[in-house]
Amino acid sequence: MTATRTIPTPARQKTTGRAPVRNLRRLSKELARNNALDFDDLILMFTDLMQQNANVRERIQRRFRHVMVDEFQDTNKSQSDLISLITKVDSPSIIWAETKTCHWPRRGASAVDGGGRR
Repeated sequence: MTATRTIPTPARQKTTGRAPVRNLRRLSKELARNNALDFDDLILMFTDLMQQNANVRERIQRRFRHVMVDEFQDTNKSQSDLISLITKVDSPSIIWAETKTCHWPRRGASAVDGGGRR
């Protein structure tokens, strides 16, 4: 699988001048040239694969019957989506989140609903 996706500038990151954009373009080209992916790309591509291919999704769900997620309070939407795809509805999953280090209130969500993610 060849990585051709360009890396977008995060929406909340304030860029001053053109240097950050130039650096992201340079990183994107270097990753593509080396046929490499960064961590975010791995999550996004694997999530896309599991969403689009039921056979892969079912195979992964059968392989990982039990899933434990530590530090769930620090997951982002992409990571949460991947966790949801890996876990089957009827499989036991353990979500561990520390309310003392929880970032949910800053994200406008509560510990009850996991930031609007299940």
